[in-house]
Amino acid sequence: MGLMNPVLMLFTLVAPPLAGYLQDVTGSYHTAFLSFAIPLAAAILILPLIRFLPPLPASEPMMKPSPNLAK
Repeated sequence: MGLMNPVLMLFTLVAPPLAGYLQDVTGSYHTAFLSFAIPLAAAILILPLIRFLPPLPASEPMMKPSPNLAK
């Protein structure tokens, strides 16, 4: 999620003004909807391939348990 959120925030920030600009230039929202639907369709087609990616290596815990708590 931490890697995905900056990308989502960028698109959330850019998409509405871009759709408005495309509507002003072309006179319809058809181009805007199509330009957003094509990458969405590509993502939907690629999404099932995630299960075939190798797992990331496990990271070490940030804090090790205190030996005093183990007693």
